[in-house]
Amino acid sequence: MRKKYANNNEILFSFQNLYLLNKGNHFSFLLTLCDLKKKVKKYPFHHLDIIKDHLKEKKNIFSFVMKSKEEEVQIIIHYWIRKLKIKLGWIKDFDKFIVNYVSSFVLSFLKCKSEYSNIYLT
Repeated sequence: MRKKYANNNEILFSFQNLYLLNKGNHFSFLLTLCDLKKKVKKYPFHHLDIIKDHLKEKKNIFSFVMKSKEEEVQIIIHYWIRKLKIKLGWIKDFDKFIVNYVSSFVLSFLKCKSEYSNIYLT
């Protein structure tokens, strides 16, 4: 009697189910790896190498996705910091302009007041 081997479509379908379960949850990824090890015991030995290789690829892809997400977050944070420095620098320059304008206005007002101080004194 011949043993019934799983064909490639069945293996692919099992992997699709494995990686489509709760995509956003990291813990489910670890749990599904345990489930995969249980499923591996059901398959014949010549498919075991195929499954292990595919699992290694998925682990590498998963770690690459995590690294790229971390890099993306760092790029966004650096962008925010750069924008804030530009805005803060502009506000500091704006404050200088206001101080110069107000000080010249106040000084001219005080100068005029001192010229006419004897008129305002009672």
